[in-house]
Amino acid sequence: MLLDVLDRPERLGDLRRRGLVGERTHVVAVGVDHRVPTEAELVRRGTLWGVRVVPDGTVVDIGEPPPAPVSPSRRTLLLGGSRSGKSAEAELRLAAEPEVLYVATGPSGDGDPEWLRRVRAHRDRRPAHWKTAETTGLAELLRSSEIPLLIDGLGTWVAAVFDECDAWPGGDGSTRDKSRDGRDGRDAVAARCDDLVEAWRQTRARVVAVSDEVGLGVVPGTASGRMFRDTLGRLNQRLALESEDVTLVVAGRLLPLPI
Repeated sequence: MLLDVLDRPERLGDLRRRGLVGERTHVVAVGVDHRVPTEAELVRRGTLWGVRVVPDGTVVDIGEPPPAPVSPSRRTLLLGGSRSGKSAEAELRLAAEPEVLYVATGPSGDGDPEWLRRVRAHRDRRPAHWKTAETTGLAELLRSSEIPLLIDGLGTWVAAVFDECDAWPGGDGSTRDKSRDGRDGRDAVAARCDDLVEAWRQTRARVVAVSDEVGLGVVPGTASGRMFRDTLGRLNQRLALESEDVTLVVAGRLLPLPI
């Protein structure tokens, strides 16, 4: 079987989902062109997708079992600014998986045509066999999921949690608004973040999460902006400490962040 895995790696994932490609299947890259900029990047993608990249002229003995695949990082945090390529990299990491649950934490786009176009663009480029959950219940999914999760993203999750907890500063500039259940809104947000970090630490699922790097710009000019920046920045730090792979994405380039 021939497959253009560089163009549509999700087709390999679909073949795995349907049981047509299994542990004893040799998946080898042949006739590779120059759509990937470097040989090292080609090998990286092959490793992500369980595809062997071998030199021209290599003889593959299909009578022998294929090499064991490289075990991926269980918890991956991808950080970056707007239009940095972090979401595309997250999708690339999981493209050849047989099953993926895409967790969208942002608003649906109803009433905002520009945001709706963004949402549709994300939906259109996802593999058709991926499942989608539009929710802010990340801790529950991390604890219960048995298939890989792609969470996009933590910035919109924090904003939604502020909404749910009535934690945004009031019109008078106060930061002590009360949440619906009578608790202080900021305490409720902190509790949700604590729960998320604990679930991230304990999850058995493979998870790739996208988050905004908020520490490279100017200090926000509003109380709301500063609260959001500080909360997301602290959450990024805590999740990074519990992650096997933390990578900063800048202009589509990857900068691994070792501890």
